[in-house]
Amino acid sequence: MADVVSALGGELCGDGDLPIARLAPLETADAGSLSFVANPRYAAQLAASQAGCVIVAPALRDAALARGAAIVTPDPY
Repeated sequence: MADVVSALGGELCGDGDLPIARLAPLETADAGSLSFVANPRYAAQLAASQAGCVIVAPALRDAALARGAAIVTPDPY
């Protein structure tokens, strides 16, 4: 996860030792997946996601941390 955070210039919040094996959309992500969300209108999908870690915009920081690990960055794309 440190390499991803370094590349994005974001802040890792939560467990940085999670084994991430793939990228996946919020809806199909599992514990081994990294996903992202930038728009607050997807907050419900974020809350329901099983992604091991999500990359989020600062506006979604609290919602992301309520469900697990997150990388918070101004540009989650």
